[in-house]
Amino acid sequence: MANINPKDISKICCLRDGWKYLLDNIENDLNLIFLEDIHNLIARFDVEYRHLGKIRKDEVMISGTTWRPTVPSEEDIDRLCDILMAIDKDNITDSVINIGLYIMRMQPFKDGNKRVGSYAINKILIQNGKGIFNVPVEYDGTFKQMLVDYYSSNDNSIIKNFIAEKCITGTTRA
Repeated sequence: MANINPKDISKICCLRDGWKYLLDNIENDLNLIFLEDIHNLIARFDVEYRHLGKIRKDEVMISGTTWRPTVPSEEDIDRLCDILMAIDKDNITDSVINIGLYIMRMQPFKDGNKRVGSYAINKILIQNGKGIFNVPVEYDGTFKQMLVDYYSSNDNSIIKNFIAEKCITGTTRA
């Protein structure tokens, strides 16, 4: 414990606060307000206050790739809102993985987009009794490389299968 610095402890507290918010709002719809609120909670030590819970207006860089997401337009945000409401109740797991990966690739916020996408995945999985999403530590490097490959290709089939097989635990998948 002596090697943990105060900033890391603060980040863990932010993740805790995100989980509390997720569970307190488990029955509510997954929408842009939820994503903005989660971002506001989990990215407090990663971005300036003025950017918390706000769709980014500037370009961002993603380490490991030369691909750059575009600055979200009004149409991009409208499409995101439509995607958040288009959960296929007959195939929740597949649908929510697509949504989470879409958020991660779109990069709607200055930082914390993988975490926001992960909370979106978990909200719907838990809400529907389909388990939880968590990248096991032994697969973290593989997951991040697959994510970078997905960012560049916009083909989520490999990472989606990986997530379904290695990163969702709990109850049945459907």
